[in-house]
Amino acid sequence: MSIAIICDGYKIGGIERIALDQCYQLNSMGEHCEIIVLCEEPKEGEHAFKLSENDLIQSLKVNFIFIPGKRFNQLFKLNNLIKSKKYRILISHSLRGSVMAFLIRIIKRYKFKLTTTIHQLPSLSAPVQRTRRMLYSQFTDKLFIFSVPAMQDWNLRRDKNLLLKVLTAKRKVQVCRNGVYLPRLVIPNSTKSSNIFKVSRIIFIGRITAWKGLATFLNISQLPTLNSLKILLITPNFPNEYLMEFDSNFLKRVEIITGKSVSQINFESGDLLLYPANYGPDSSFTEGVSLNVLEMASLGVPSLITKNGGQTWPELLQCGLVKEVDWKNLEKIAKIINTEINFPTFLETNKYREILDISHNLYLHLDFELN
Repeated sequence: MSIAIICDGYKIGGIERIALDQCYQLNSMGEHCEIIVLCEEPKEGEHAFKLSENDLIQSLKVNFIFIPGKRFNQLFKLNNLIKSKKYRILISHSLRGSVMAFLIRIIKRYKFKLTTTIHQLPSLSAPVQRTRRMLYSQFTDKLFIFSVPAMQDWNLRRDKNLLLKVLTAKRKVQVCRNGVYLPRLVIPNSTKSSNIFKVSRIIFIGRITAWKGLATFLNISQLPTLNSLKILLITPNFPNEYLMEFDSNFLKRVEIITGKSVSQINFESGDLLLYPANYGPDSSFTEGVSLNVLEMASLGVPSLITKNGGQTWPELLQCGLVKEVDWKNLEKIAKIINTEINFPTFLETNKYREILDISHNLYLHLDFELN
């Protein structure tokens, strides 16, 4: 009997990243785990993770099973898969997948356990979609959400709406922090020799979407007091529209890497990640510690994140690997970058890595067997 992880897509996004790291960890523990993807199999050369991490995928024997088609067809194929594989636990990152698996279990009287993780702040969904998502969330044995602000947002929405409170009465949500499969991220040799560094390069990692804050990052990069710093942009696609307005002197400082995962990139002593996430003026909840921030922390690279965004990971705030800032105060940010960033030693980084281990995340999903 094995374990399966369900997700909706296969692109290099946060959900797919956490699903793959969970699968790596489970297989390295001697479990047999595979990933069920509820979409069409990508064409040759389009499977982002296989392109970027194929060696690790092969060595840990990660198997992807694609189930395309309409809902009924997916339901039928998922049932056949569960019947033949005899999964004992399904870890779902897809609300659609959770509903299908839950219904299959009722109809067929299978014995597997089902966990579901919510990966979005409820306030970022339209009201109708939010209601539907909160209803679907009840089709599971255990319901998790990825961060403290997301749980606060979830509970506030429930408290304000009697219908939502009734619909979600059966399954209460619990925080399950994300994590990193540490063996895929090796601490750079350049950070092992000394712990006295100044920031020499600022980094942006993420999709080219407005809320990820690339425009804010570039505004900070242009500040006169930071004009000696190198700039690294790590994005899925080349950010043409953002760079057209800059002159050649600025562009000489910029290195752009597209289509690669963090594990494929050489980071250096003096690197600093900026993650200026912006959830909009009406958002009362902010999650500033993305998976990329966690990955950087596991490499000993500090990050600046959005103010009030570190509640889920207080340990990272306390040790200085993460610092909250107000992205509107550019001069204050420049001062912080120039004078207030502390870089951990190699031994300190190793200590902090333990709290980021994906195994802590998985213990909550496997709790059925631990009790």
